[in-house]
Amino acid sequence: MLLFVLALAAEPASQPASQPSQNAYRLDTVSVLGTPIEQAHVGGAAYKVDEKKLTTFGYTDVHRAIAEAPGVYVREEDGFGLRPNIGLRGASSDRSAKITLMEDGVLLAPAPYAAPAAYYFPMMGRITGLEVFKGPAAIKYGPHTVGGALNLLTRPVPRAFQLGVDASAGMYGTANLHAFAGTGGDLWGVLVEAAVQHSDGFKRLPIQAPTGFDRGELVLKASANTPIGRDVAHQWDVKVAAQYELSQETYLGLSDADFARDPYARYAASQNDRMRSWRTQAQASYQLIIGEMWELAITAYRHDQSRQWKKVNGIEGAPLLASVFAAPDSAQNSRYIAVLRGDADSGPAERLLIGTNDRRFIAHGVQATAAAHPVTGPVKQDVELSLRFHHDQVDRVHDDFAYRMQDGQPVLDDPVRRFNANNLARAFALAAYVQDQIAWKRLLVVPGVRLEYVHTDYAERLGNTQALSDTVAVLPGIGAYYGIIEELGVLAGVHRGFSPRAPGQSGVVEPEYSVNYEAGARAKWRGLDAEVIGFVNDYQNLTSECTFSSGCAEFQVNQQFNGGAVLVYGLEAAAKYTHRFEVGVEVRAQASYTLTLSQFQSGFNSQNPQWGAIERGDALPYVPVHQASATLGVSMEHWGVDATLRYNGEMRDIPGQGPIAANERLPAYAFVDLAAFVAASPKARITATLENVGNTATIASRRPFGARPGKPIMLLVGLRFSL
Repeated sequence: MLLFVLALAAEPASQPASQPSQNAYRLDTVSVLGTPIEQAHVGGAAYKVDEKKLTTFGYTDVHRAIAEAPGVYVREEDGFGLRPNIGLRGASSDRSAKITLMEDGVLLAPAPYAAPAAYYFPMMGRITGLEVFKGPAAIKYGPHTVGGALNLLTRPVPRAFQLGVDASAGMYGTANLHAFAGTGGDLWGVLVEAAVQHSDGFKRLPIQAPTGFDRGELVLKASANTPIGRDVAHQWDVKVAAQYELSQETYLGLSDADFARDPYARYAASQNDRMRSWRTQAQASYQLIIGEMWELAITAYRHDQSRQWKKVNGIEGAPLLASVFAAPDSAQNSRYIAVLRGDADSGPAERLLIGTNDRRFIAHGVQATAAAHPVTGPVKQDVELSLRFHHDQVDRVHDDFAYRMQDGQPVLDDPVRRFNANNLARAFALAAYVQDQIAWKRLLVVPGVRLEYVHTDYAERLGNTQALSDTVAVLPGIGAYYGIIEELGVLAGVHRGFSPRAPGQSGVVEPEYSVNYEAGARAKWRGLDAEVIGFVNDYQNLTSECTFSSGCAEFQVNQQFNGGAVLVYGLEAAAKYTHRFEVGVEVRAQASYTLTLSQFQSGFNSQNPQWGAIERGDALPYVPVHQASATLGVSMEHWGVDATLRYNGEMRDIPGQGPIAANERLPAYAFVDLAAFVAASPKARITATLENVGNTATIASRRPFGARPGKPIMLLVGLRFSL
């Protein structure tokens, strides 16, 4: 079947001749949506959370910031968004590994092909916009194109003096600081930006040990360009960044009975759990613009990250901890949980296994995009050709030591270091796409094709084994938009989705392929933007990768499993309305709704512990059937108040159908967040946010080990200043 790439149809925004270009990623970052669905003539499902919305609530957790986008599923883990779990249109949310993550159009995952799990995520304080591209609209942004892509926009280099400070503090010893300063002229600009975050944490250990975190990020940018008014314009950009994190976080949750007593308690066994991470980033870009016809952008990038997570891995001789928490009331399992809780001392066969997962990541590459904008009579075209050469790798060393629980304290019992994994996984990839946006009167057609060639190399040092693999994926698609009238249009598209195999898989594991369809309508009238889109993701082979965060054993980590044919289908609706009255009052309203249904098309037994025994018709785990978001805001020049409601329907912990068993159910929940500001001066605002107003205690996840809570009520008060 010949399909073509569906992509956004808006033309690149032109710069005024008297002003220098400030868009260093004009070809690689598609930021055509000023507000959600603002650009009516867009072929495909795309959504943007703009800077105004991000600033209004000051979210530091991307889960909350992106919740208004339809078709997006999130699974909270620590309540602060340190390690996001985001899925799109049924794609697994575990560690955001099944979506393409980008920052300013450049891949940002630690190792996007070899180990895409998001153990790094930019601090939200310095993010100025979130762009979501789902299904066919994401085909330009591989390698993961089944569900979609998330692009994070950062602050552009200013061409005049700018200064901004945003500081807040509140409950649980939480303090946030974001500051930036920049300056420049017609031909140059520089920017320095920093973000720091601290919290004592809202969870409690029996010995009052810390459960919070410290993290920070520093970014330097510089830009230079030739005068824009010339027929040939050049621009050079450089960005370097560093990020650190120390968090006393754990994978260990609670039994349902303990969660009911105190959802924010932590077991004594986890008191020494902590993550340390350090990341550096560097990239350089060159852009050439020749008249109104030709453009070229080239970006070279390099990311390095190391992280060490010391944590409870299991109990010696016991089943997987996920199995223990699945049946906590059995005689043996209740004994294990008592040991984890610290209420019972370890017996000879009940020693805790506590160790460090030490991983080092490298990702680097070069990407180039060329564009032409020919006009033939009434037909306008935007033709793009892009190439990316990419290499990434992950070096894993996993170990553990035997501890005994004694008087509520884990005590080292055996100093012998046991290695669970010692391997190196590498991936080399060549990605390319070509697309042509063809506009004629009210009709827009976008054909194209994407190519992914991936070579992987895996070496397990413990067993002295090695595995090589090669994958070639041809991913065509087509999208179309037709404007029935100026205020109303319809769209449709179809494309082939793809997600590559991880290195080191057995020969029976296939890459993930699907055929994705969507059709809908979009309207724009007198301050109202609205769209309704139906989608179908027809998986030929759904894959799932075992991770420690999903509850797998150490020997299973990095293994992928075939899931066969799966059908995911549903409906996405979004609307936004803004009206400004003559007296200066602005009223804003936004709402979105997502319906998602899923079915395995065959029955089988999987070694993946999150799947297990699958029956035909079973629904996917961690994909709610219903979810919704609504926001209402009122403001004038000197004050403003906004309220947002988020609803998430019940979810399954493992695949199934019919009523959900209590120990496999994540109940539905709804919470309200409030934000307000008062202008202390033309340049300064006093801000306040209250998250989870009703203090709703939710089971955010049962993975990997036991019930884990979302964030409780959180009050922050701050000051925002800008020049």
